Amino acid sequence: MRAAGVRTVIVQWTETDGERLYPVRHSGADPLRAILHAAASRGMEVFLGTHFLSEWWRRWNDPAFHEVAAERNATLCRKLAARYGQLPAWRGWYLPFEIGGWDPDDTETVALSRWLARLARDCRRARPGKVLASAFFTRALPAPALGQVMGAIFRKSGVDAVLLQTGVGARSWEAQVRDIVPLYFSAVARALGGAGPALWAVVETFREVPGTGRVPAEAASVTQQIAAVSEHAERVLIFDFFHYVSPHRGDAQAVLHRALFPAGAR
Repeated sequence: MRAAGVRTVIVQWTETDGERLYPVRHSGADPLRAILHAAASRGMEVFLGTHFLSEWWRRWNDPAFHEVAAERNATLCRKLAARYGQLPAWRGWYLPFEIGGWDPDDTETVALSRWLARLARDCRRARPGKVLASAFFTRALPAPALGQVMGAIFRKSGVDAVLLQTGVGARSWEAQVRDIVPLYFSAVARALGGAGPALWAVVETFREVPGTGRVPAEAASVTQQIAAVSEHAERVLIFDFFHYVSPHRGDAQAVLHRALFPAGAR
């Protein structure tokens, strides 16, 4: 990854629905420690995702769920800070609750903004650092309306950057990149404004194949996405390198890697 010019790694979550990415009582492999040490030795930065509950997708506007998720988030942040807090590659936090796909009313947007602010505050109390949050869109809302929603949720949320997904791979928009992506990204960028969090883009390096699932994207789709977001986003991330771009994962990944990084790094 570093040879290809990648300098930021985001671990999507560290606990979810009974699973965790760190050992508790056994002395075996510790994936998080391995990632943080490997990143430090290569001059890379890491953001650790917090606790994710899959109930989020159906209870995103439920105050009772918000309370449970916030308590688990705070508890996990303290654990991670005690365990990995001195490792230099760890630069901040990632909130794994993706925001988007709905048409929330004013009460719901205020509640989400305050909830995110609580999560961010608890992250920083455990260990200072940037807090990132993720967002997506489905075109259920027109671009101006999406911008209004994202601005209302994120401007006072306390997060440092909003990671907006292009949606190209997930929604098979490969033939419409130039029509869809700049329109929505520009609307969100305007809504966040200079005083709000930074806008980072998440370019999707996969495509959906019926009956097969997700496979590496065509290089043209990825480069078009990068061009479409570059004017609006402060930084560009990809989802994801390991499964779809690593040349060690298969022939299709190797083809995409060579196309994106012909000189080995950029």
